[in-house]
Amino acid sequence: MSTLSILIVEDEGIVAEDLASKVRQLGYEVAGMASSGKEAVQLTRDRQPALVLMDICLTGAMDGIEAAQSIHNNYKVPVLFLTAHSDANTVERARQTEAFGYILKPFDERDLRIQIEMALYKHTAERRLRESKEQLTGINQILQAALTCTNEEDLGESCLEIAKNITQSPFGFIGKINNAELEHLSICTTTRNASAIIASSDHTMPPGNVKIHGIYGRVILDGKSLFTNDPSNHSDSIGLPENHIPLTSFLGVPLWHEGCVIGLIAVSNRENGYTQIEQDSLEALAPSIVEAFARKRAEEGLQKSSAELQAANTKLHNSHRATINMMQDAIIARRQTDEINLALHQEIEIRKQAEDALLALNNELEQRVEQRTLELQNTQMKYLHAEKLTAIGKLSASIAHEFNNPLQGILAVLKGLKRRAV
Repeated sequence: MSTLSILIVEDEGIVAEDLASKVRQLGYEVAGMASSGKEAVQLTRDRQPALVLMDICLTGAMDGIEAAQSIHNNYKVPVLFLTAHSDANTVERARQTEAFGYILKPFDERDLRIQIEMALYKHTAERRLRESKEQLTGINQILQAALTCTNEEDLGESCLEIAKNITQSPFGFIGKINNAELEHLSICTTTRNASAIIASSDHTMPPGNVKIHGIYGRVILDGKSLFTNDPSNHSDSIGLPENHIPLTSFLGVPLWHEGCVIGLIAVSNRENGYTQIEQDSLEALAPSIVEAFARKRAEEGLQKSSAELQAANTKLHNSHRATINMMQDAIIARRQTDEINLALHQEIEIRKQAEDALLALNNELEQRVEQRTLELQNTQMKYLHAEKLTAIGKLSASIAHEFNNPLQGILAVLKGLKRRAV
């Protein structure tokens, strides 16, 4: 696990060096030191620290509060104010930036440690909550799109828009494996949502099949997610087709169905590149995307079946005899369908009952294990107590024996002395 880095923003060099030393002693890396608000914003953008220690009074036109506001709005990096100013106006301005702490100078190392740990914990908790909310919203939007989109192409574009919004990516791609090749389901950019690749020269490449190779091929072949912020120098890079949009970063996630990789969803060209956070978010959407396409294909299959049934009904009206025969076939098919539906319903009920029984049995087993564990612990304590009493008894007997021998000698001497005295 890599060490978290902290950016120090302080315009007094000696104070900044002392603060950097304390930060390193606490086990963190120093992402850099800035003396102005503008420099602090730039370093935050370039180095993405886990936390910013920000002095309020800085050289230049942008003070610490303005810099903190810019960092919060643009990069979502937590800011911990470090200043000697404690007047009400300054505190109120600092509070409006949604800073994660406010330490007054002078401070000791213990206060610094506590504030840093609290700020990082709070930021992590808020980030995870925000990511979970975004993922749940995206999943819900995907499932809604499965109900409202008229075809797979529209569904692919909707899923890509959701994936692009969550990962903050300008470019997206969904493909499915078809005869050992990858078939484009949907490709879209920020400038145009369509099943075509928008090239840098404003030409387009129509969707079709491509070989499973390169970086996206690695995702499919390994069945694992992959992101790189330097695609051109990646070990699996094979270059780009002519007039293809340049890729500055890439994130691909495989699409699994019934234990097999059936395709992938990929996004690219996110500003400042991708991290594990974007990968986790896209992986959370992938099962819902697979389910959405499965539903859409089932719906299209049903529509196709309905159309075929309608055509068959039309033919039935052309001949009375054919109509009777077809009706008989339809009745048989309907009866078989009802039987199948009934069997499926019964199977579902049986499985549900089995699952409920298994859950109840599992809960009962856990209670028994817990109860048995407590009983064993109590028995062990009793055994230990009994062993202690046995040891004490043996020790007492030994001590009594050791005292008894010299006492017998003393009593014998006293008796002799008593006889002489008489």
